[in-house]
Amino acid sequence: MVRAVFARALRGDGHTVLEVETAQAALELLAHPDRAGVQDIDLLITDAAVPGMSGAELVRRAQALKPGLPVLHVTGDPEAFPPGRARRRTDRHVLRKPVAPERLQRVVRDLLGEPEPPGASGASPDPGAEG
Repeated sequence: MVRAVFARALRGDGHTVLEVETAQAALELLAHPDRAGVQDIDLLITDAAVPGMSGAELVRRAQALKPGLPVLHVTGDPEAFPPGRARRRTDRHVLRKPVAPERLQRVVRDLLGEPEPPGASGASPDPGAEG
């Protein structure tokens, strides 16, 4: 259910989202994105634990296939990725559940180096503005 909410939020923000059920399916998709009808995978979103292996192992294998692949860990496990033990990496980010769709959208745009869309700064749009 969380995956569906995240996918809907990211699609609503203009992203192409590919969903898989297992870690192995994610690795196969990274190795052969053309099988899903896309040229490349720009971001991996995973939990600390995924069916088939740990999230950390999935990330290790995914980045071996695609070095520099940005990763977003989304977890509700308070023991996963303790702040004192986390290494600062520019290609990884951790979000704690629950995550508002707007926050997810902002973090994904940031990881992908995309600009904020007009009106996304949190300010209410001007009702008199033309669009």
